[in-house]
Amino acid sequence: MPVPGEDGEPQSISEGVFNLALAVIAVGVICLAVCKVVQAYLAVRGAQ
Repeated sequence: MPVPGEDGEPQSISEGVFNLALAVIAVGVICLAVCKVVQAYLAVRGAQ
């Protein structure tokens, strides 16, 4: 990560924040998907 104020480009900082937010959202979506799969698996197992 570039040091803030090193090159005087705030764009790189906002890009880093955007990438961080994207990573957090991706992790949240993956966790949600895993939870749904586990719930469906347990429901199917309980029905049999």
